Amino acid sequence: MITKAVDVLNEFSETEEKLAYQMIRKKKDIQLFASDGIEPYVYLGNTRLEQFNLIFGYIGRGNKAYKACHVSHVDQHVPFVQTPGSFPFRVWVDCRDKSDVSFHITIGNDSIDLSNSQENGETSELLVVFLECPDFVQFSLFDGRVAYQKVSHIFTASKQIMEKMRTIALSMLEESFPGLNEFLLKIEDDLNEEV
Repeated sequence: MITKAVDVLNEFSETEEKLAYQMIRKKKDIQLFASDGIEPYVYLGNTRLEQFNLIFGYIGRGNKAYKACHVSHVDQHVPFVQTPGSFPFRVWVDCRDKSDVSFHITIGNDSIDLSNSQENGETSELLVVFLECPDFVQFSLFDGRVAYQKVSHIFTASKQIMEKMRTIALSMLEESFPGLNEFLLKIEDDLNEEV
């Protein structure tokens, strides 16, 4: 349950309180990815995941020009922060409307809403959420540079597709967060040496 006394899960905005209520009490299809700058938290509904690899990053433009990314891989957690004050960093994925998955992002004290149906003009924001669990992978994307379908939300248990999704997620974030690929390669190399 999200009522644990963890700083990143406290002091929700009004919108976040509503999302948490829908997720926990109403059992709606809402997910939370959060980082306090040290470790990540993943909730799918009111279930907290314990074993996962996660890459989630946001690149904002204009007056919300944040760059924040958190990577967790095999119990190694690293925030890739380009903007001071980027934590807490929370991404709510609202899947209640399957035809228009939307995102609510909190970075520091700011909130950002992203969806296909938003009408606040052109945006070039980028949000990538890649979750890898032992049995499935989920990839969520908002790319404001795309003209029509800005949101993609994919869930699969296919091992072949899992690796391809990871490649896409890393490719989209590497330019804004240099060292991301090297960090993951080092972890993999360390794991291979232990075997």
